Amino acid sequence: MSSVEENVDLVRRFFQAFQDRDWNAIKQFYLNGAVEEFPQSRERIVGGDNIVEVMRNYPDLPKVSGLRVYGSGDLVISEMLVRYGDGGEYFGVIILDIRDGRIAKQTEFFGPPFDAPEWRNRWVERTEALRLEDPESGLAGDETSPG
Repeated sequence: MSSVEENVDLVRRFFQAFQDRDWNAIKQFYLNGAVEEFPQSRERIVGGDNIVEVMRNYPDLPKVSGLRVYGSGDLVISEMLVRYGDGGEYFGVIILDIRDGRIAKQTEFFGPPFDAPEWRNRWVERTEALRLEDPESGLAGDETSPG
């Protein structure tokens, strides 16, 4: 088992390779037989080569800005803002299972920001919109624990 710090660093390097569109480097982050899942669209991609080919062929592949990257044991969570070229923005969470210093499984969830309904006002506090230090960076605001 790798340390939490090593696993978080692995994920940070993975996101940098993603931002750089370095497909060969990205392949090296995956174990043989790695799995990527998108529960919202009910899709599973098996194998690092297939995962990378989906990325490479994705129309308008978005840029990501890391909000937080943290973990416990061999599990790493990344919360991010996903920005598409057409201006669309989504909040995303990726759960990564790390094995032997490589990604064995990643599960991705995405959702658009929305205005909260008025009916909840008496029970909730409003927060400011998230602001990122560097929206072009894949590493802004990274952490090693949820704090």
